Amino acid sequence: TFMELLAGISLAAIEQWGKYTNSGNDRVITYPIAFSELYYANVISPDNCETFVYGISNTNINYRLCNGYNDDRWNGTQTSRLFAVGR
Repeated sequence: TFMELLAGISLAAIEQWGKYTNSGNDRVITYPIAFSELYYANVISPDNCETFVYGISNTNINYRLCNGYNDDRWNGTQTSRLFAVGR
């Protein structure tokens, strides 16, 4: 029915993902589309770099990379992968 269709649309989740190349100690990825409600967001990075997410909002995610061997921050250029789900 029409009411079921409206409920289905209002509960639909939006997924966003992508590859971003950036550098520096503190990194920010701005989502292509802002969420009205964010359910989950995370960043991963290859090449033995660990990600430490320290800020998540409906518009962006803030994180740092470490080199994987100790707590030294990685400030070189690195490709990171974003995955976020919300509505």
